[in-house]
Order: sequence, then C-alpha cells, then structure tokens
Amino acid sequence: METGVTSIEANFNLDGYEVIGNVIKSGGSAIHCWRCSRNGFVMDNLRIDDITGQHVVHLGAPRGWESPEPPLQRNNRNLLSDPVPDRESGFGFSRIMKTMRLKPQPLFKPMKTLLLLSLLTTSALAADLKPNAKLIFDFPELPNTLAGMVSGTTKVARLGAILPSNYALTSKHPLFVYIKGGSGGPEDGGAMARDIVGAEDFIAVQVPLFKKNQPKGKTLPVMVEDLAVVSAAYRTMLEKLAAEVPNIDWQRSVIGGHSNGAHTLSVLLAGRDEFITQHFHAFWLHEGGFQLMPAAMPIKDSRFLLLVADDAMTGGSEFRQLMLDQTLLLERQAKLMKLDFKSIIMRGYGHDVPPEYMRNVRQFARGEPLEDITASEKAAAAKLTLPLRTHPDSSAWNDLLVSDLTNMKVPGAIWSYRDGILTATEDQNIWTKATHGDCVLDFEFKFEPGANSGVFLYNSDETNWMPASIEIQICDDRAKQWQEKPANWRCGAFFGHQPASKSTVKPAGEWNRMTLTAQGPKITVVLNGEVVNEIDLTQWKDGKLNPDDSEMPKWLQGKPWAEMPTKGRIGFQGRHAGAGIEFRHIKLLRL
Repeated sequence: METGVTSIEANFNLDGYEVIGNVIKSGGSAIHCWRCSRNGFVMDNLRIDDITGQHVVHLGAPRGWESPEPPLQRNNRNLLSDPVPDRESGFGFSRIMKTMRLKPQPLFKPMKTLLLLSLLTTSALAADLKPNAKLIFDFPELPNTLAGMVSGTTKVARLGAILPSNYALTSKHPLFVYIKGGSGGPEDGGAMARDIVGAEDFIAVQVPLFKKNQPKGKTLPVMVEDLAVVSAAYRTMLEKLAAEVPNIDWQRSVIGGHSNGAHTLSVLLAGRDEFITQHFHAFWLHEGGFQLMPAAMPIKDSRFLLLVADDAMTGGSEFRQLMLDQTLLLERQAKLMKLDFKSIIMRGYGHDVPPEYMRNVRQFARGEPLEDITASEKAAAAKLTLPLRTHPDSSAWNDLLVSDLTNMKVPGAIWSYRDGILTATEDQNIWTKATHGDCVLDFEFKFEPGANSGVFLYNSDETNWMPASIEIQICDDRAKQWQEKPANWRCGAFFGHQPASKSTVKPAGEWNRMTLTAQGPKITVVLNGEVVNEIDLTQWKDGKLNPDDSEMPKWLQGKPWAEMPTKGRIGFQGRHAGAGIEFRHIKLLRL
C-alpha cells in the first residue's frame, strides 16, 4: 500500500506497521517508545531515527491521514540539541506532528442544529435538573470501553454527571470533564471531577476510555490510531448530555485527564477533533499526553495547564528527566506562539493525584491565578495573630493526610490511618511528599508509657533525616529513663538543641494537643494550651555546639541550623523506644 509521501530519508515505526521509504508494510510488532536518544526524538508511539542534517522528516502514514504541509528540512540542525524555531515552521517537532494529523470523517450533525433542538425539546430529565442532582447516561450503542476490553468483558459506556450546588435553569453552567487514567478507573458518576473543581458553578462529568484494539489483561496507552473511535464516542456522549441539560456554558467548559486520560485528550487535540476544539477552551493534562502536545497546543483562544512530577522513583530518573526537559521545550514553544500555557512541577510526587496540586487545577478551571496558597487559607491566616500562643480553631483547615495516605511517603505497611487515627507498628518515619514552608501545624497525640517520639519540620533528606530536620520532641516526661536524660530530650523540646521552658505533657494514655507555628527560622511550640518553646534557627551557627556551648548528640551534628532551608517535608516518628503513639486531627494551615 503506497503512502503517497514523496520521500522519507528516515526509517521509523508506527504502532502495528513497519515503514521503510514510502511503503507501509503491515504485520510489524507494536512499538511504544518513551525515551529520547541522541539521534532520535520520540512522541507517543512514534520514533524517528536520525533526524539531523538534511534528512527529510515528512512522515508517511496509512490511508485516512493527511499531510498538509511540504516536507521539513532542518538545514544541518539537530532538533534535540538545537530546537531553535525558524519563521515558517516554529519548533521542528511541532511541525513534525502536524504531518500526522488524522482527519476523521464527519460523524454527526453540526452542533448548531443540536443546540437548537435541545432548546426546543422538553427534556425527560427536566424534573431532575436540581442542585446536586446526579445524572447517569448509558450508551449501549457505543463500542466496548477500554475497561471492558482489559477485563475481557463487555462494559456499557456510561457518562456520569453531578450538577453544581448552585445549579439553576436560568443560569449557564460550564462542564468540567475528567478522564481518568489506567483503563478508565472505577465509575464514580463524576464524584472525583467534583472533588477537583469544587461543588459550585461547574457540572462535574466523568467519561470512560476507549481504544480501537486492546489485548485482554493489559492496559495500553490511547494513541493516535484510536482517534476515530474516541472522537465518535465522546461526541455522542457529550451531545446527549447537552440535549438533556440545555444550559451548558461551553465557552467556559474545561476538559482534562490523568495519565491515560491525558493521553486521550492529547490525541483529540493533536487530531484537531472538531467537537472538542469547538466546545472546550481550557485543557489540562496531568502526567500524560506530553508527546503529542507540540501538535496539540496551537488552538486559538484556548488555555493549557500541564502537571508533571519530579520523583524519579516513578518511571526512573531518565524518564522523569525527559518529561521535565520536554516541559521546558513546551514552555518555550508556547511563549513564542504567545499561547496561554502554564506548567506545574509537582515536587516530591510521582504518578500521583496529590490534593494540593489538584487545587491548582481548580484554580485553572475557574480562571483564577495559580497560587500555592489558596484564598481560603489566606482568609484563615488573616484571622490569626502570629505566632500563635494558644490553640486555634483549626476545624476548617486542610487535613494534612488523605484517607489512603497517597500524599505521604509511607514505608511498607508500617503506618495505618483508620478512623482518623494515624499510628505505626515499627520505628519508621512517615513524611509528606510535598514540601512546606511557613505554616501552622495543629494536631493531637497519645502515647504508651515510656514513649519517645517526635514531629519534624523542614526535612530535606528523609534518608539521613536526623541532622536534616527540625525535631520537636514528644516524650513521656514521667518515665524514669527520660528523666535521667538532658532537658532537651523532654516533651516540647527542640530535640538535642533547646529544652522546653516547662513540662505540660499529660500522662500516658491521655490525648495531648500541640500547635507549631513555623515562620522562616522562627518556630513556636504550644503544648496543651501553653507556650513551651520558641526558637530562632539563625542563632545556631555551629553544627556541633548549641548557642549555650552544650554539645549536640553525635547523630544530630551536621550543617548548622542557621544554614538549613526553611522549607521541607513534615514528618512523624513511629513506634520508637518500644512504645506506641497515635496522632489524630492533624491540620495544616499554609501561610
């Protein structure tokens, strides 16, 4: 089968095809490349070898694909090491992807007709269009979902939507469509979408994933070859929703996804899906879809948000570095093209869905500035006199932990969080994945007799954590073994550095409350209603001696506290000294 491409001086692979010269041979094995080599550039399931010098990189493709522009020559320029744009083509890899555009045939009536019909039709669901209403639509006429293919069963495609808490037929409400990763995730009727975007204003929507072909038992990424089936399915589902909910504000509607959901969105955008690009103007991609973004981004009057992790534990350090480098290239491309493009590096996270970064997605959806500190946190902090010298009303603050501890670095199955109680079975610490600077940490703790534990601020190294953290000591002061130790080992002390001014800790078995106010180098400790310690880290200019010339324990010696960063992970010590400890009501207010 001839491709119609005049010349290809590079050999490359498309999923399921072997391409040599201008002839496509079927029967090739599926290849999905995710790494960048010195002489190649990889995007999604495409690898182009040796795109340097005068090589022509116009891509051949099967029938149904169009090649809208002449072949691109780079004039002895390497796209990887020298991605400098020229006047005609912009970034080289963006131009490459333009030659891969799949042009699906029109499958549905124009949207103008649809909107007119939906305005003239009395919906069967009209009585159900109330605030917080949950709507479910099944589509047995659509192909099997990706989740069904993976499980080897048939799963009817289902769209779930939740109307906002302030829904009114007399107002217009935008959609917030969320596409989950993996094989599409469990159906939740739009609940996770609502958790991300908030209860007001937006209609929260979940849609499943689709692929053209998928082997049982294995989830493969959605690719360019899946565009036609995905495009038809999403158009059918969203048109049905629009027919039943006639007051959708398309101009402010947002669509995005995580992992394979982000791959799906990038395929739709790179293929210039007519329905999606006409009815959505804000797109967010979380840990996926990066490879097609150069071709996906040039969409008029649209906004983009990209979230990428930096934790090398997920995908390996080479993969993570490639993603970070690719993000920088996309930022440069977007700037040259004057696009509304923002990227966020999720520090300390891998392939996760961290709540603190989902708040940025909410801000993006609502057209608000992407701020690390939310408006509600600012309002709560404005009511306080800092540093706190008594316990606050922290009931409305954010929980430090999520229910499944996915926002924490948890060693094995040592830590558990059940019924609001955090506890450990062994002497291992638990750390936040995110780093925190100025904040108020408010929590309660209860210990067994003889306990010796602690809470950590500003940690910069969870492996060698002792000299790389500020530890506020939690201790059973009544236990004889600790009464014989230095005063800076007692409860409320900055362990090994500065003792508490008094002992206010309750006996073993009773709940205590501690509030820590961290403002740069100054930290204040309130224990059971009294200020018991205040410290200025800038006074610790020696890595071995305290300001009173007392020597620190050997295992704490290292970089002077005056030189330590005032931002880092928050941590809790586990079952230390053979005695258990429990934590509850752990609240964090970022300042």
